[in-house]
Amino acid sequence: MKDRGCHIHNTSWNIGIGTTSYEITFGHKPFNFPEYLSRSSNLDVVDEMLSNREEIFHTIRKKLLKAQAIIKHHADVKRREVTYQPGDWVLLKLRPYQQRSVKGAHAVSDKLAMHFYDPFQILDRIGPVAYHL
Repeated sequence: MKDRGCHIHNTSWNIGIGTTSYEITFGHKPFNFPEYLSRSSNLDVVDEMLSNREEIFHTIRKKLLKAQAIIKHHADVKRREVTYQPGDWVLLKLRPYQQRSVKGAHAVSDKLAMHFYDPFQILDRIGPVAYHL
């Protein structure tokens, strides 16, 4: 069972590296099980088992897509499209628990450190969500 988990991990798409671990290691795409074609086996038991497997996979895919849509909906409820123009004033949000240099000597702990810093004027837009302050 451990080998199966390792195979699943190595053949799963990794967004950080833009491919699978298997492709990096072996230089080609991993073997993929083809979908079952009806009556492609000489044994009825094998045909029944494979058709049941395909039905289960199809059901799981539908449920995963539905769950993904629900999660996306809940995540999008709190999101809003915000764009700023040069000349606008914004507060700079820093995370003191990640950026130790901005915590300041006056903060006793990360929780009590400031999270938003002085209003800064936007000088230039660098990218879709990056600005020069």
